[in-house]
Amino acid sequence: MARLGALLALALTLASPAARAFDYLEHAYFADRACYEAQRRLAPLVTPARPDVVARYLALALACPERWDRPYCADDLKQAEAGLNRLEAPPAASGDHALTLGDFSALVDHLAWFGPVGGFPRARQPGLTAEVLGLLGAPTTSGGLIEDVAEEACDSGVAVPWDRVEHDVRSALAASDASGAPVAVPPALLAPNRRASPHAGPVDPAALLSFNNPHYLDLKLHGDDHFGVRAFGAWTGYHTAARVIAASRCQDVLAVDADLLEDLADGLPAFARVDFDDLAPAERARQGCLLLAERVRRRLLDWRRRAEPALTAPAAPFLDAFADGPATTEEALLLEHVVTALMAVVWEGGGLHFLQDGLSGGHLRTDPTSRAGLGEIRYAHDTDGQFGLSAVLTTAAGHAPFVAYGDGFLLGRPTGALDTCVWDRLGDAGQPDVTACLVQHQRGLLVALGAASLVDWALGGVLQAPRAAADGCSAPTDAPHAFVCRFLPLRAVAAAGYEPQGPPPTELAEGTLPTPPPPFAYQSLLTVLAADFGGDGVQAGARLVFLSELDDLANWMSSWHFGLLTTQGVRRSELLAEFSFMFHWRWAARFLVNAGPVLHAGWRGFGDDVSTFVGLGPSVGLTFLPEGWTKIPLEATFSLRLPVTLLDSRFGAADGVRIEGWWFEIGVGLAFM
Repeated sequence: MARLGALLALALTLASPAARAFDYLEHAYFADRACYEAQRRLAPLVTPARPDVVARYLALALACPERWDRPYCADDLKQAEAGLNRLEAPPAASGDHALTLGDFSALVDHLAWFGPVGGFPRARQPGLTAEVLGLLGAPTTSGGLIEDVAEEACDSGVAVPWDRVEHDVRSALAASDASGAPVAVPPALLAPNRRASPHAGPVDPAALLSFNNPHYLDLKLHGDDHFGVRAFGAWTGYHTAARVIAASRCQDVLAVDADLLEDLADGLPAFARVDFDDLAPAERARQGCLLLAERVRRRLLDWRRRAEPALTAPAAPFLDAFADGPATTEEALLLEHVVTALMAVVWEGGGLHFLQDGLSGGHLRTDPTSRAGLGEIRYAHDTDGQFGLSAVLTTAAGHAPFVAYGDGFLLGRPTGALDTCVWDRLGDAGQPDVTACLVQHQRGLLVALGAASLVDWALGGVLQAPRAAADGCSAPTDAPHAFVCRFLPLRAVAAAGYEPQGPPPTELAEGTLPTPPPPFAYQSLLTVLAADFGGDGVQAGARLVFLSELDDLANWMSSWHFGLLTTQGVRRSELLAEFSFMFHWRWAARFLVNAGPVLHAGWRGFGDDVSTFVGLGPSVGLTFLPEGWTKIPLEATFSLRLPVTLLDSRFGAADGVRIEGWWFEIGVGLAFM
């Protein structure tokens, strides 16, 4: 049964519209590689003169991979680890998944809620921020839905040439550094007959993910923010929120519940006796910030022992200062700023997802809100992603044309044999070599733009007003500032010919967080047909269903049912109304397991022998809701009902109690989300 369900989910999920630019592994890898690059670029500014940069660098230390000297995936496991959560043994030995910033980016396809953060109405709901802060305590793995989803990324069965990917990233970044601007692909190499489809890399196991996270398909169906200018707007929203959070006082943005704080207090004598439930909100936030600062201090000292010396060296004086606990007010304040910066990193990491989406070929021209059918939208998305399209990146350094490929093609093996791509020497090169160089260039852009976003966040917003008006990019004050000026996009990447008219902006707009998708809900009208296993009649009728979620991920749901049925059989003729309240567990994205009581009442034996009856009985079943991957909004429900009559006017209360039958029912109808 599980295999059949997985096959059905696979077949139907493949027909769904895309809601992401790249697959989980692509999002995670390029975000983590960007995080490593950002740390390298920020290192010169980690000085006492820039305590804001120090705090944000230390927050990145907890979220970025500690080392970059091993393949990202090996033996179907992610090898990258961060200071955020400590595994009992390395992934190769423990088989566990360590959460890193790359997961924050990839999880946008799987989680709608990233909060809670005080003062942000769109970030009020508990989600990834609470999960991340909780990892600072005893847990050694992320666990739950996050780990169920994340551990599938490396377990695709498709080998990634990690050495070649790293070579491409380094080569592309070096070329841009040498030129002082993003490299523009020569016009002759942008022609569609000069390139081919790259080799495919790993792709998400869509069917399995729909079982690991039933909410997965819900988010895909509300994926407008992942396309075109909306993706750019979503990134600016996350980026702005991250910058504001990092600049806030810890007690103003900390909004996690008392239970989480009490769990984090375990093993810390200074906090073990604090009853966070009894504290006023303001005092709870203050004590919570002190508690988290202590947890962060311990994690950072552990990070220092394990991470690459090149990463730890810039922070060594600050780590030395609070090795035995903060001795001064300034040191204590720095640790609290690291806490707020870590909360902000969750949002900045999530924003990288949308920044990456804006570099996907399949997301530049595809309009998921169009009247085209799902199949047409998917076709347009996949075609542009596979064969690439000419696109234009606009930064303060100017315009840089490139070729954008899409889903599943950025981690494949190279199509050509060239190791070094020199654009003016590719005039006579064949399609395989040109394609390999175009992929190399896009890999570099994904890392460079992600790193520029992280560096801009750490610097407090280089191109946000009024700073942009004051020092802008005419004369960058330092190397990290110059890097942001070269690579931070000032408007959405556009397909060639689709660029907006007029000069580009000189400032990065303050963004607004996207509105999370609405609660998952269905209303359906079913035609039902039921048969008694004992052969004592059939039932037919109609049922109206109102179904809604019980939790944020809609793993548990409930519904109200109103039905009108007739029964015909050798010994019975009935007209009855039904009312039920059902509970549902989502076995997969569109499969529900149902159970609940059914109340029924009606008339039987028409004519002189008419009588009324009332009863109650259990119902269990399975509902199939393919809305989103078919053009017809359907519901199909299979259930088993055991109605028990409790009162019959003909026999009275005592003699009227009886089992009416074992009814197997099929319901088919229209369902609308």
